[in-house]
Amino acid sequence: MESLRRKFKALYGLHKPTRCAGMPAHVALATAVKQLIDVCSSSSHPPCS
Repeated sequence: MESLRRKFKALYGLHKPTRCAGMPAHVALATAVKQLIDVCSSSSHPPCS
């Protein structure tokens, strides 16, 4: 039972991974640009007009 408790405490203390943890800056920029293009092409979004 004690080993399970230690395992839980170890897992509980770990940081949760995020979506952009290891993403290079140029990939993040390309993703943001693609999302903006998709939004602008699908509607009359104010930043696009």
